[in-house]
Amino acid sequence: MSPRRFLLAVGLFLFPLAPLAVASCDSTSDGSSGPLTQCDFSYKVKNAGGKDLGVSCTSDSECEYGVCLKPGATGNLTNSQFGFCTRGCDCDDNTDSRIPEDEKDFYSCLYPPGNQGSQHHVVLKCNGVADCTAVDPAWTSCATPSSGGARPICQAQ
Repeated sequence: MSPRRFLLAVGLFLFPLAPLAVASCDSTSDGSSGPLTQCDFSYKVKNAGGKDLGVSCTSDSECEYGVCLKPGATGNLTNSQFGFCTRGCDCDDNTDSRIPEDEKDFYSCLYPPGNQGSQHHVVLKCNGVADCTAVDPAWTSCATPSSGGARPICQAQ
């Protein structure tokens, strides 16, 4: 059998099975579809009165949303110097996880690439490093993220 005929035969066999593979993605134990935008980070307030987004931290319990993203953590592409308070964003197809319209000038949702995709989190937008240091003096730069993006964000590398 020629390579072309072999590929055609394999394709004709596998093509009808493709919907089964797709249908198995993002399903839950009850058979319903799961969310398309799963998150590993909380987007709900865990500690009212805790530290604000972008402020340095050493533990999750210090932060308003219960997330202190530390240097070296999966998904942390912007800060190798200190932990900072953040939250999940655009999570679980839940509108509550989105950045509110009145905060979009200050925050952005960073989507780390590849297998880090469930670690999308809120970062600080900036026009210059002064915007960053006004939130916390430990921030060192205002630049576009390595993962891409049209808007500069606060970083500490």
